[in-house]
Amino acid sequence: MMRNGLLSPTLTPVREDLSIDTVRFAEHVNWLLEWGCHGVVLFGTTGEAVSFSADERRQALDAIIDLGVPAQKLMVGVGTCSITESASLARHALQSGCRDLLMLPPFFYKNPTDEGLIAHFEALVERIGPYEADLHLYHIPPVAGVGFSVDLVGRLRERIPAIVGIKDSGGDQDNTLALIRAHEGLAVFCGSEPFLLETMRAGGAGCITATANINAAAIRTAYDGWQESDADERQAALTDFRQRIQAFNPVPAMKALLASERQQPVWKNVRPPFWPLPDDRLEALKQELRAGALGIPEVRS
Repeated sequence: MMRNGLLSPTLTPVREDLSIDTVRFAEHVNWLLEWGCHGVVLFGTTGEAVSFSADERRQALDAIIDLGVPAQKLMVGVGTCSITESASLARHALQSGCRDLLMLPPFFYKNPTDEGLIAHFEALVERIGPYEADLHLYHIPPVAGVGFSVDLVGRLRERIPAIVGIKDSGGDQDNTLALIRAHEGLAVFCGSEPFLLETMRAGGAGCITATANINAAAIRTAYDGWQESDADERQAALTDFRQRIQAFNPVPAMKALLASERQQPVWKNVRPPFWPLPDDRLEALKQELRAGALGIPEVRS
């Protein structure tokens, strides 16, 4: 059960033929856990989830568990536009020993009614069946084009008790704070570490952030020390680091940094429509990080 802490939505390493490199995948997930993440999210936005088929996602989950990744430390992204496909992904994750699921809203048709979204999730949960599951909503309207209003979250929780958390990646901290105030007992995770300290001070659960792929130790230290006297300074350093990464395309940028620092060129690969970060942009990224408060973190596995 992941009701609080630092979680990383992991990058997904791919080979030259664009298939998932499951050995490196397992190594990276375990590295994230070793470097301070309480859990790891598979197949979120950072993991290029919608670029992989349901079969690829199921096979990758099976492979990394077989390679020693603890299933109980995984939150599995199962959101698709299809109720049937999402339910299949969810059942597979639960049968594999994972309890926590991250659920996007159906994202192709824009401006759905709240009633339509409620019907979608009720049908989805019915098809998942009698498994013990902790469901976490994934609010990322800048990307999905569809989100969860504060009111809708309350209505969904009334109808679906298995909903225990939400990742708020909307980029609006006022919305995160409103969710915390409105929904007692809901685990509210901010979706980016610049909001970590304010989220914790308001009673939030923690952070699910992409940048933990390359900066987990520093974010974990800030999470653990949010009540310490230097919390604001730590937060400022994290925010500076995130802003420097954000100036690049974060998924190709973080993969390129891992490829360079680990001396594993395969890490630079992305699935189209992403495109690998050019070498000159990688050097610019390294210069940016060296100029920041945290520098280039240790990312070797």
